[in-house]
Amino acid sequence: MTEFLLVEQSIFEGVNGRVARTLASALVPDTRTDPDYLVRDPRTDPRSELSVPILVDGALWGVLNIEGTDPGSVNEADLVLVESIAASLGSAIHRAHLVADLERTFTTTLTTLMSTIEAKDEYTASHEEDVASLAERVACRMGVSALDARDVRYAALLHDIGKVAVPSEILLKPGPLTEDEWIVMQGHAAAGGDLVARIDAFSHLADAVRASHERWDGAGYPDSLAGEQIPLAARIIAACDTYDAIITDRPYRPARPPLEAAEEVRRVAGTQLDVRVVEALLAELAL
Repeated sequence: MTEFLLVEQSIFEGVNGRVARTLASALVPDTRTDPDYLVRDPRTDPRSELSVPILVDGALWGVLNIEGTDPGSVNEADLVLVESIAASLGSAIHRAHLVADLERTFTTTLTTLMSTIEAKDEYTASHEEDVASLAERVACRMGVSALDARDVRYAALLHDIGKVAVPSEILLKPGPLTEDEWIVMQGHAAAGGDLVARIDAFSHLADAVRASHERWDGAGYPDSLAGEQIPLAARIIAACDTYDAIITDRPYRPARPPLEAAEEVRRVAGTQLDVRVVEALLAELAL
């Protein structure tokens, strides 16, 4: 079998080079009559060629080339079809670039926000990373789509962002909070939801952030939501947050072992936490 493909070709040579330079498609019914055609082996060279530019956001991305063994193997109908394919490919690549840019924007913004929290409370920032990773896995285990599970991750990363509004003497207090201090601390959930709602890229996560400290029995805050009134993302975050908080050292108590944390999470399932979410969480942790 003869290999027709060139490993490398200059943009200043050949039919493909002409197409790349001019951004105009080339239909070559007989390669021997085209002055730009690069002859490789007269005995085996293709006798017809179709070359179409692939444009991404108006700029050249590549050239789609089709060759035929006989003269006239490609025609105007083929040209229309291949140009349509090239246009669809260019649009798909453009969309992929936009998604990648959006992902980078999300990541950069999240990194900035997390740095803001870390400057005030290092525990909260590192804790959010662990909760976010676990929450995304639990969401997937519960059958949430990959895209929605990623949103659960983002909401988990942001769910305590409102703590930037809590005075450091309360946030870092090495003992139990007074009633008045606890009221101030609880205000971070609503503050976080309001803050996220004002960021266009994350505004769709605001409800989950605001509700991440609600309880299944309605005794949570800030809106006393109960049961399935609480967004699923918030219920997942609440369970993962509870588990991770128990296994993490805090200024006012040492960390507890994972098995003890699992028992505590089971104990509050149906009151503080959604039973289905707790089941998925413990299955994910194999506890």
